[in-house]
Amino acid sequence: MSDNADFIEVEHKSFLATGNAMHAWAAFSHARVTKDSIPDWVLNYLDLCARRLFAFSSRQEDAKGDEFAKIVASAFMLTSMGAGTPASRYFNAKWLVYGMNVHAKVKANTKEEFAVGDVAKDANVSTSTVWRAWRAYKKAFPADDMTALNAATS
Repeated sequence: MSDNADFIEVEHKSFLATGNAMHAWAAFSHARVTKDSIPDWVLNYLDLCARRLFAFSSRQEDAKGDEFAKIVASAFMLTSMGAGTPASRYFNAKWLVYGMNVHAKVKANTKEEFAVGDVAKDANVSTSTVWRAWRAYKKAFPADDMTALNAATS
């Protein structure tokens, strides 16, 4: 499995775990930039958005300005059910970025402690921050998945 496929898989698992549509958009954008196929789960999300947009819009034909913006955001599952927005929650997920970077280094046969140190240095954060992120990443993406991922790439 390539690094591109790893990224897409992490986005898919994150989308399933959080319901945050920004993960689908990140996977879509990444696939377009890398000229990979758009994953079926992203196409399914986009199909759902299209159906929802038409359904919501048909019920609110006279919606104007802010009302229509809310309809579109809802159709694309980009409304917030808590603090922040889906975008702010996505971009504040530094633990995921740090975890993905440690995972990539470990996968490339770098010892875990050195991988954590390298990521901390590159990100200009403490090693304790990256260790916490790495633990959260491993909890979100259990070792058996990583073992299967490593086996698939060997």
